Amino acid sequence: MPIPKIIHQTIRDKHDLHPLVAQNIARLKALNPDWEHRLYDDRDIRDFISRSYGPAYLKTFDRIHPAYGAARADFFRYLVVLHAGGVYLDIKSTADKPLSSVIGAANSLILSHWHEGESGEGRRAGQWPDFGVPNEFQQWHVIARPEHPYLAEVVARVKANIDHYDPRKLGVGTVGTLRTTGPIAYSLAIAAMLHLGDHRLVDVGELGLRYSIFEAFGSEHRDYIGSSYAQARAPVAQLSAVTSALYLLHRGH
Repeated sequence: MPIPKIIHQTIRDKHDLHPLVAQNIARLKALNPDWEHRLYDDRDIRDFISRSYGPAYLKTFDRIHPAYGAARADFFRYLVVLHAGGVYLDIKSTADKPLSSVIGAANSLILSHWHEGESGEGRRAGQWPDFGVPNEFQQWHVIARPEHPYLAEVVARVKANIDHYDPRKLGVGTVGTLRTTGPIAYSLAIAAMLHLGDHRLVDVGELGLRYSIFEAFGSEHRDYIGSSYAQARAPVAQLSAVTSALYLLHRGH
């Protein structure tokens, strides 16, 4: 099955778009007239999960603390591409080439690493050796056919991380997000499936994808998309009663 011609993007409120975001969406549509563009806001995301995955997955989604919007977006992107297939792009990301010109009919899932020296939201080229990820797979874009086994593994791992979340093991704030739902969790799950060989590994530049439309603008623009989770000290997800008691005891020491 080829990768469906669907572009998925998320935003807090699709009725309150930053002008640059609206401009980028229009540009993506014009560049890819043969692709469907689907924009989801918070309400759409919950409706999609409830309709496509049912109450157990919606309960998992709702366990993520509201301060961690990035973690909610992480979980959703895996769910939507696993279910529908297509191309997920972060709302701040864009394409400089028509997607049909770079995604072939034989492609089932496309992966990319950061270039050496790239920061990627302040990270050192996606290198997390302490967590078993020498070079993360980028997940600001997720490109796959529906029901791809790599993404099924990602969803299973991330759902388990959320359902059994323990801040003493996974952390809080930026690291907690990356390990619970973000590129560390994504990369570990993908790495466990690479032996299947059902993927294409490329330099993202070959695809014409660009990480951020805000790179040339000031922080007043980037803050529209930004999240406060880097400074968050709350647990990433709701704790069980036992884990909560142990966590509070641990913090007390």
